[in-house]
Amino acid sequence: MDIVVTDREDVTVVALSGELDFSNVERFVEALSLPFDAVIRRTIVDLTALRFVDSSGLNAIVVLQRRYRSGGTDLHLVVKDPRLLRLFQITGLDQVFRLFPSLQVALGENSGGKPALA
Repeated sequence: MDIVVTDREDVTVVALSGELDFSNVERFVEALSLPFDAVIRRTIVDLTALRFVDSSGLNAIVVLQRRYRSGGTDLHLVVKDPRLLRLFQITGLDQVFRLFPSLQVALGENSGGKPALA
């Protein structure tokens, strides 16, 4: 799995590619972990180039969402692959996360808006 972190003016974008599974989930969690005194900004995790997510990867996304929420913000997810979107729907996580069909839509969305996917 490749992880590319890009800081923009008011948002951090974390783009994943490859597979998120038990063999690399620790690296993913570390990439999104914040120092205790960090200012939490809006964070978008772009899953567009992700080919596979196993249960440990899905769990890590949920755990990170809890951490971010306790800090007063959320993770926003870009999910384009219909199979991955279906996974979020089956597990009910589409009700927990703000899911967007593209990075451009996610970047244009302010924190008070509604999810872009119906």
